[in-house]
Amino acid sequence: MTASEFLRQGDTFRAELQALKRRLLVPDYGWYPYETLSALGILTELIEPVFDEVAPALSSVQSPTLAAPTATWAYSVPALAHRSTP
Repeated sequence: MTASEFLRQGDTFRAELQALKRRLLVPDYGWYPYETLSALGILTELIEPVFDEVAPALSSVQSPTLAAPTATWAYSVPALAHRSTP
């Protein structure tokens, strides 16, 4: 996987997540109001020079803590990495 593929898959995943949140309403308080995945472009740009070295770690459970301590990152970064594996 390249950095641009990672970003493209991240954008696709973000759109899927937004659609899911529109379909599934959370009573009383709603969904977390911030778009954590909006930082994916910046994160990808920052790690692009070393993406080949970082990419294997993105599929591990430990790597989301490098990005942000939120549930969205905790589930999306490994999911993106696993989507690219055959």
